[in-house]
Amino acid sequence: MATRVAKKAPEQAAEPPAPAAKKRAATKTTTATPRKRAPAKPKAAPPSAVPAEVRQRMIEEAAYARYVARGYAHGYSLIDWLEAEAEVDRRLAGS
Repeated sequence: MATRVAKKAPEQAAEPPAPAAKKRAATKTTTATPRKRAPAKPKAAPPSAVPAEVRQRMIEEAAYARYVARGYAHGYSLIDWLEAEAEVDRRLAGS
């Protein structure tokens, strides 16, 4: 038996492959020195002149005062505490 080889029609001819994307070399062309970052600002720590127990008591009293001023409304304890803590820290930093 004779094998038959099918010829492709011109409209079915394979297109040439697309050119491969050229990879760019990762070279640095500038010789400038990198910028140094500014040192991170430390978070404000409670003043060491006041003992932690005294600061805690001051925050508790300020938070309770906010609770009373609100008319003993429940549900705001976290807000009262955080605002009282910020207030006490401001007062201690000023003295």
